[in-house]
Amino acid sequence: MFIQLEDPSRLPKPGSSSENETLDFKCAFSDREDRAFEMAKDVAAFANSVGGTILVGACEDRDTRTLRIYKPLDAQMAAHAEREYEAAIRALCKPVPLTAR
Repeated sequence: MFIQLEDPSRLPKPGSSSENETLDFKCAFSDREDRAFEMAKDVAAFANSVGGTILVGACEDRDTRTLRIYKPLDAQMAAHAEREYEAAIRALCKPVPLTAR
């Protein structure tokens, strides 16, 4: 499910929030060659457990392993990221995980 969070109070707090079994931070929409595989792998990991949230635009501090800062995507980039995640899921996850819209 892709949801634009507009209420900052619903977001994890920088400096104190960490990734965990149901939360994954993605600072930017990657241009890596293996981008689709990495996207599908993250979704499959959540689908094979209790579910979770991939928070695109959340940057982790690699030293403290906590949320450092948010870098929100503009509307065009968010729509592109959504399409890329959906395509990666359809192409690489079998069976295709259920998502809510």
